[in-house]
Amino acid sequence: MRSSLKTFGGPVSALIELRHDMIEIIVQRQSIEELATKANYDSRALAKLCNLSTRQLQREFRRCFGLSPQQWLDEQRLNAAGPLLLSGEPVKKVAYDLGFKQTSHFCRKFKVQHRMIPSEFVSQRGAISVLSLAGNKCRLPITETD
Repeated sequence: MRSSLKTFGGPVSALIELRHDMIEIIVQRQSIEELATKANYDSRALAKLCNLSTRQLQREFRRCFGLSPQQWLDEQRLNAAGPLLLSGEPVKKVAYDLGFKQTSHFCRKFKVQHRMIPSEFVSQRGAISVLSLAGNKCRLPITETD
């Protein structure tokens, strides 16, 4: 399909090809995120799953994401923590499930990325969830005054 697009030329075919490339990148990104989970957020395991050497994986990640594979994996791991915390999982279990050996290390990394500790994240996001369930209307309790 690409070869036929190139023969027509012009701005329309360039846009179509750009759109095709963007869709391809999105599909690849979704699959790489799934592979990150399968690799337990470890860059060496991810390289094996991708049938690449660790050096090849580093080059591709620098080119595509501007980060090392492990930096990107750490971001993904901390992003995966949010939904787990909001579902009511204890911080210690979330840390362990995401491969952190120490809860304190998880909390430090989480704070750096999200600018708040996990318990603050839950209390703030939990309040937002309650508000969104109420139709985004803040319903304050009515107090009777004598």
